[in-house]
Amino acid sequence: MKKTFVLASVLLLASCLGRSPDSSFYTLISEPPAKSYKLKTSLQVNEVNIPEYLTRPQIVTVGDNPVEIEISEFNRWSAPLSGMIQRIMADNLASTFPLSQVKADTDNGEKSTFRLQLSVNRLDASWDKVAVLDVWWTLSEAGKKVSVSRRTVLHEPIDGGYAELAAAQSRLLSRLSDEIASALVKTAGGK
Repeated sequence: MKKTFVLASVLLLASCLGRSPDSSFYTLISEPPAKSYKLKTSLQVNEVNIPEYLTRPQIVTVGDNPVEIEISEFNRWSAPLSGMIQRIMADNLASTFPLSQVKADTDNGEKSTFRLQLSVNRLDASWDKVAVLDVWWTLSEAGKKVSVSRRTVLHEPIDGGYAELAAAQSRLLSRLSDEIASALVKTAGGK
């Protein structure tokens, strides 16, 4: 009788607790370029460096206090953020340079004329305000030193939930792609 009472109590408690909310998953998307170029070259987008606070599946936002971050347990990235950024940048730049060979670094031994390295300082947002992308990027030509090295800080307004945040971050990456494309055209000249 005592065992039955304990078992019934455990089952009753378990049914009261219910289940946790389902997680929602988000991805970054490629955006059409502002302009396309007829430049024919090859570009490799290297692995993207991101800060430790972004190397998690949960989406990170900035709290009311700028030194406070919020980590959403139930709103997550569908893949590692660094890999998504690398893929999106390669896709965006491939659309911008349709005659060129643009790829994410696959380490398959192929050599590209140009290499792009991104080091993200910040890719997050504060609710009802703006999404922020703060990134150092370097464009290097094979066999030569760095051609262009620059820091870009971009802001994009947001006014919605996590889907709007992911869309705003995708737009930020598109704008960064446009800036890098312009620099690549100047660097490559008539190549």
